[in-house]
Amino acid sequence: MVRADDQHRRRDPWPRRTDRTRARQFGADRNGVVVVRFERIDDTIAAIERVTAAETGLDAAVADGLKIPDAIADLLDSDKVRYTD
Repeated sequence: MVRADDQHRRRDPWPRRTDRTRARQFGADRNGVVVVRFERIDDTIAAIERVTAAETGLDAAVADGLKIPDAIADLLDSDKVRYTD
């Protein structure tokens, strides 16, 4: 049996810290969800824009017939890759 005063001693697994809740930005799209602290939001937006531009460029190159990006072909031709039978 649990007494009413015992419930107040239990640790809440989801602490209600409104100061932290307000310090974050939540975003979601078809690729997932992101939670970012407000002080990092500008850096995060810039990174997302760089990734989006790179993905768009690669999508266009694939549409033009690209099979293997140059960076991947160079890696496969380097001594960092070992082929085994």
